[in-house]
Amino acid sequence: MTLTAIFPEAGMQTEFDGIRIRVVKHFQLVYRITDVTIEVLTVWDSRQNPKKLKIK
Repeated sequence: MTLTAIFPEAGMQTEFDGIRIRVVKHFQLVYRITDVTIEVLTVWDSRQNPKKLKIK
C-alpha cells in the first residue's frame, strides 16, 4: 500500500472513470483517487472467477 500512496497513478486504469487497479501478489487493490485521499473500493483475490468482481 505504501507504493500506492506515493505513486497512486501507477495502478492500471480501468474502463470506469477514475478507478485504478494495483496487483499485489494474488490480490488486486481497486481504488479511486480523489483530491485529498485514495479511496479503496475493494481488495480482490485474483484466484477467484473474475466475472464475480463487482466495481461500483
